[in-house]
Amino acid sequence: MSLKPCLSSEEGYDNDSGSWIQKPAVAVTVNCEHSDLLLWSGRRCHVSGRWEVKRNGNSVASGSISMTADPDHGNSRFHAYYRCAGHGTYTLTVSNLSGTDATTSNRPRTARPPEVTARGTGC
Repeated sequence: MSLKPCLSSEEGYDNDSGSWIQKPAVAVTVNCEHSDLLLWSGRRCHVSGRWEVKRNGNSVASGSISMTADPDHGNSRFHAYYRCAGHGTYTLTVSNLSGTDATTSNRPRTARPPEVTARGTGC
């Protein structure tokens, strides 16, 4: 299982203004793969974990990740919005990760990758 965390901005609905705007967002791309002798192939897997965004070391948003990554149907990305807390250095941490192969029901394989982080300056 591989993960790519990202801090970005995505179009989202703003309830205050009643319009679609660019909003700060957390994105985590998940790839689950399996090796059959020499070849690797993408697999459907269930992924869970936690995410947290900090600005200058102070927590501004957090939540849980629970999704099924399915490369055959284009679903391999988790995203969530958060509120900008002013200009600064933002850090996204994805932790307590677990990914279970969803294609084998009799002996599912589970991976527990280490914590991953992404940093950026923004807002």
